[in-house]
Amino acid sequence: MKNIIMSLILLLVIVTLGVASYTFLNRYESHDMNPSIIKKDTELAFNYNTSNISNENSMVVFTDFNCSYCKNYYNHAFQTIKKNYISNNKTNYRIVNVAILGEESQYAASAANATNAIYPKASKLVQSQLYNIQKNSKDNVTNRIDNILENSNIPNSKLKQIKIEYKNKKSKSWLKVQKDNDLFKKYHLEYVPTAYVNGRYIENPNDIESIKKNFN
Repeated sequence: MKNIIMSLILLLVIVTLGVASYTFLNRYESHDMNPSIIKKDTELAFNYNTSNISNENSMVVFTDFNCSYCKNYYNHAFQTIKKNYISNNKTNYRIVNVAILGEESQYAASAANATNAIYPKASKLVQSQLYNIQKNSKDNVTNRIDNILENSNIPNSKLKQIKIEYKNKKSKSWLKVQKDNDLFKKYHLEYVPTAYVNGRYIENPNDIESIKKNFN
């Protein structure tokens, strides 16, 4: 009788471990996407490359300006990716600026969208500086963003347009924030930063080796 009970317990443990392993693996495999679908879904995302690359590798990153992990990603892993893959046109790199961490995120994402639409020459600089809204400051978020924009070499006429656009919650820039958030939900993502390389879900974009092995 004792042997039968021990056998049943062992069987239960094996089944439990099997189910857990299947769930764990399936969780990440289910995030993988057809590259052509991602390309279509992110057509209006910020494209870090100056032009599309034929037969390119494709990397799409979901990030939030109010996320400290995203800031760390930008300051470290992204710089390696930029040097080894973006600057020499080995990959097409797109950024989806989601805003899942409150109103500050929304204003920052809207500012990035407005800059990209109105004065794209400053987009890369503004994109890099908007992570600085995380600095402790008594200034409200729009003052912090205005300061970033004013120090980004944007002509006054364009600067005025960008400020009006990003602060207007009925503007196209705010509408795009909502669409990017909807895409985050559509892909059943849970946190930022996350990424896709050629359709393969990358759980941790700071893991350069995971990114490298999924490039063609």
